[in-house]
Amino acid sequence: MPKRYRILLSTFVLATLLLSACLPSFLKFPQIPAKATQGAQATAAAVAAASTPTPAPQPAEVSDAIFSTFSATLTREVNAYKVPGGAVAVVKDGKIVYSKAFGLRNTKTKKAFTADTVFRIGAGSESFTSMLVAAQVDEKLFTWDTPVVNIYPDFKLADAALTQSVTVRQLLDMGTGLGTNPIQLYSDLWTAKYLFGDLTNQAPVQNAGKSTFVYNPEMFASAAYLGQLSKKASLADLEKGYAAEIKQRVFAPMGLKNTAVCDDPAKVSSNSAVSYGYYLPKGTLQLAAMPSAQAHAGAPAFGICSTLTDMANYLIVQLNDGTLPGGAKVVSAENLAETKKPLVTIDANTSYGMGWMVGNLQGSPALYRSGSMDSFKTEMVLVPQDKLGILVVANSEPGQYFVDAVRDDLLRTIYKIPAPATDQNLAAFQAHDVQLNTLAVSVKSLTVNKSSVSAYLGKYDLGWTVKLQNNMLWMARPAGNQLVLVPTDTGYVIGTGNELNGLLLQVTFTKESGKVWLTITNDKGAVINKLSKQ
Repeated sequence: MPKRYRILLSTFVLATLLLSACLPSFLKFPQIPAKATQGAQATAAAVAAASTPTPAPQPAEVSDAIFSTFSATLTREVNAYKVPGGAVAVVKDGKIVYSKAFGLRNTKTKKAFTADTVFRIGAGSESFTSMLVAAQVDEKLFTWDTPVVNIYPDFKLADAALTQSVTVRQLLDMGTGLGTNPIQLYSDLWTAKYLFGDLTNQAPVQNAGKSTFVYNPEMFASAAYLGQLSKKASLADLEKGYAAEIKQRVFAPMGLKNTAVCDDPAKVSSNSAVSYGYYLPKGTLQLAAMPSAQAHAGAPAFGICSTLTDMANYLIVQLNDGTLPGGAKVVSAENLAETKKPLVTIDANTSYGMGWMVGNLQGSPALYRSGSMDSFKTEMVLVPQDKLGILVVANSEPGQYFVDAVRDDLLRTIYKIPAPATDQNLAAFQAHDVQLNTLAVSVKSLTVNKSSVSAYLGKYDLGWTVKLQNNMLWMARPAGNQLVLVPTDTGYVIGTGNELNGLLLQVTFTKESGKVWLTITNDKGAVINKLSKQ
C-alpha cells in the first residue's frame, strides 16, 4: 500500500462511539440522536463474570507462589490476545504485592512498557471525579441530594420538572434516563459552555426510566464543575479549574506524580505509551498507532492519564476509605462510601454507584470499572472485604478482552477457583477477530472514483463535510474528527478502529424526499447518527 495512505489512515482521530454500538456490552445506551468510548465502559464479559455461578472462593492468598503461577498465565494471555504491551498490579492490606509490566509501550521505538509508563484510563476517571465531589461535599459546598439548580441556577434540561428536581447524586449515577450524542464524534465542540448547553438537547432514551442506567458522560462531567460554579466561576474557566482542583485535592495528597488530566500521555512524561487500534488496508487487518482524542470538558468522565504505580496507590487509598498510609484524609470515609453504593440497576447482578460498577466477580462482592480511551484499555477492581485491589492495563483495541481475562485469571488464582471448562472470553475475542478479518477481506479498495461519490460530497448537519482527498472518501469536521470511509461489498465502513471499534460501523448514503442522507449504523443495524446534506 502506498506510504501516503498509511500516513493518512494513522493520523486522524476516530470517533469514540457508544459501547452498545460496537464491543459487546452490558451497559444500556441511547439510540442517537436523543453515544462510544469511550468508551466509556465495561464489556459483556464483565457481566458474564458477575452473573455466572462460581464455586465459593477460598480465603484470599497473595504469595510468591501464587504470583509465580499467575505469571505463566499472564504470558499465555498476552499471546492469545495479541497485546503489544501493558501492566498488572495487585494491592493487598495497604501494600503493592504484585507489579509487572510487559511488552512494548511503543512498537516503533521498541521501548518497554514499565510500571511508570503513562497511559489514558478512560472511564476509570469517573471514580477520581466522584472522590473529588465527595471532598466538596465534605467542604459543605452542597450535599449529594442538593438540587443542581440550587447550585447553578442556569442549569437546564429539556424537561422542566427534571431540571428542578435532579440532584448532584443523580448527575453522577447515570440514572437520569437521558441520552447523549457520541462523545468523541463531537469532541471538538466540548467546551464547558457547550456541555451545559447541550444538556437541554438530551431526550429520554426509549424504554429507560429514571432508575435505568444510561451511560451519559456529559451529565457525569457536569457534576465535576458544580464546586467551581458554587463559587461563581465562569464557564470559560471550568476546564482548567477542574484540572487544577483535582490535582490539588486528589492527586497531590496521594503522591500521584504522574497522574494528570491530559489528552496526550506524552505531555505528562517521556515514559508514555502509544495505543494501537485496528487499521484496515485491503485484505488484511493490522494494528496501527492511534492519535489522541481530545477530552475537553468531558475530562471528568474520561480524561485522566496515570501509571500502574500511581493507580495501585490510588486503589490502596480507596480500600482504606480515603485515608492515606500516614493517617491523613483525602476525603471522609462517609462520603467516599456514598460513591460505592449500588444506586442504579444495570442488570439483576450489577448496579452503578458513582464511578463504580457494584456487583460480584468470581464469587466475591466487588467494585470495578473498565476504562477505554483511544485504544488504551484498563480494568480496576476493589474487593473491600479483603482489602484487595487489582489493576490491568493494555495498549491496544483487543486489550478490552485481555483486561477482562486477566482480571478473572487473577481472582481465580488468588481465591483458588478452578478455571471454567470453556474460556468464553477468549471464544468471544476469537469470534470478534474472525468478524473483523472477514470485513477486511471485503474491502474493495481504499480509493474511490469521483463519479461514483460526487452526489455525496458537500456539507451535512452538525458541521460534517464529506470530501474527496487523495482519491479517498472522508467525513470530517473543521476542528475535529477526520474519518476515512472505506468501500466494502456492502457499503462503507470507518476505516480504522479505536475505542469501540469503528470497523463495525456502517456508513450508507441514501436519497429520500429529494435529500441526500448519511447514516451511521452499528453491526446490529441500530442507527447511531443520521445526517442530511445541506
